[in-house]
Amino acid sequence: MNRQGKAAPARRDARLELDRVITLLGSSDDRLIKNGVQAGCELIETYRARLRRSEVDAIRVALSNHLGNSDPQVRTWIYKLVAELGDGPYAPYLREQLRARDFVPTNRTWAVSALAAVSSDYKAHLQIINDELTLSYRLAAAMFAQQPDTESAVREASNSDDRLGHQWIGLLYGDMRANIRTEFVSELTSSNYPEVVEYAIWGLRKRHEGSISQVALDPENVRNATPNVRRWYYRLLLKDARNITRYDHQLRTWLEGERDSRAREGLAMGFYGIPVSPEWRELLRSWAVSERDPYVRAALTRRSDLRSATRSDAQQDVRARGRLTGYSDIRADSTDAIGQLSVRGSPGRSRRGDHRSVYKVRIYTGGSFVMHDRRNESVNVTNFGAIGSVQGAHSTLNQASEQGLIRALQELISAIRVDAAEAGSGNSELVAMVQDLHQMAHEPDRSYSWLQRIRTRLAMLSAFIGTAAVASENTDELLRNATDIIHWLL
Repeated sequence: MNRQGKAAPARRDARLELDRVITLLGSSDDRLIKNGVQAGCELIETYRARLRRSEVDAIRVALSNHLGNSDPQVRTWIYKLVAELGDGPYAPYLREQLRARDFVPTNRTWAVSALAAVSSDYKAHLQIINDELTLSYRLAAAMFAQQPDTESAVREASNSDDRLGHQWIGLLYGDMRANIRTEFVSELTSSNYPEVVEYAIWGLRKRHEGSISQVALDPENVRNATPNVRRWYYRLLLKDARNITRYDHQLRTWLEGERDSRAREGLAMGFYGIPVSPEWRELLRSWAVSERDPYVRAALTRRSDLRSATRSDAQQDVRARGRLTGYSDIRADSTDAIGQLSVRGSPGRSRRGDHRSVYKVRIYTGGSFVMHDRRNESVNVTNFGAIGSVQGAHSTLNQASEQGLIRALQELISAIRVDAAEAGSGNSELVAMVQDLHQMAHEPDRSYSWLQRIRTRLAMLSAFIGTAAVASENTDELLRNATDIIHWLL
């Protein structure tokens, strides 16, 4: 009984975090993509046993859009997520990245660590591409798979000044992949290489016994460190909620004075999941209201007690139109169309293929949009999904029209249930997935998180259909239309 009682909240937390991962990976912003891949790694590390196959497949599908990403920091985390997934078919991709595409030294070590995770002989892959087996490669290979030479590699690193090797010492220590002395990692926090300091602090934060007292930097001179070092320093300090009292003055100073976006985001992330006093809760609420950096604001509002503080009418307006929940300014006087999507009208039919004509929605950055049928006539958006009278003017994006889009989404999901059940009859897992999606779509909840959950279930269903080769082309089209509506409502 107790075991079941503990399992339910953990399962709920896993699903909520999966929603967040899929949402972030749906972005076109490299920084948000990186956060999504990083969150995907943490999700699999924390909830591996509680994730269903279809949920992991949804992560794979979302990740596939970014395998060729040009941002070095994004690629670092992509390799880590590939390693966490542990799929052998990723080996050719990793080998090609090493051969001809990724020449950033740190990234290459991460690619090697992933190769060691998805293949039985990473050294053979290195030989194929004529790459040298370096000390940092040997250390990296031990991150996700046991290696016979890890102990000797750690000894070599402790007696060398190998920057990449020392970075991997911090990583291996944090995930307890090798027998490494805490004192050695603590010494690395005074390294002349900022990257080594950053990784050492990261490693200390990962370990249960790690604390800010093990870092050579003190709160007074941390402002002279690089932004990434400050980012992880803040997160390590806030790992212990008692440090809010111990370092109250310094925290207030950083809150007011930290100007680097990534470091400030790290400070905000540090407050997630820890208890704070009423005074600090009010201070964080004021910060959330006044914060203008969207990345920092997103980190702050992971705390449930801060979400309502940032839900202004303007943000809700941007969120309703689509485009990354307020990550870009919208000019109210603009009349340029920012997008168009096609949606089937009145999709709730009991027989496949029995759907009315396709309608198009053209959305304008000024906050208005209009839907056109095949004759290019404007139709009533507020009755979207059960097409009604024709109107000739733009409709303001308001609550009524949002409800119309939600009704259209619900009808599409009803059609998906019928269509998928017919096309994939006999597949009990598919039937259960579409039934779960249908029930969720018709819940009374109409919050932003509800839309995120729907989006995640649609991604899971798409991934399952693609993997199991079930359902029809019509089901695929219905799924694409439903996903398009979600993009505009989120």
